[in-house]
Amino acid sequence: MCVVERKRHALHVHRCHVRELADTAGVYSECMDLIMRLANHGLIHGDFNEFNLMVGDDGSVTMFDFPQMVSTSHPNAQW
Repeated sequence: MCVVERKRHALHVHRCHVRELADTAGVYSECMDLIMRLANHGLIHGDFNEFNLMVGDDGSVTMFDFPQMVSTSHPNAQW
């Protein structure tokens, strides 16, 4: 897992390991589940991409960076 923190306008990356995913289909499915869970609560992430996801050693996916989140009823939302 990778932890990023901001200090004095610079990003520091701690314990970041780039590796191949053993179960890409499972990670993809979990990402789609996260998107649908948000949508079922009336929300769209707004910036869902690989830079806003962390994949744990067990393949679990953690999503972060929510400032661009909008409602599914927002005029710019596409369903």
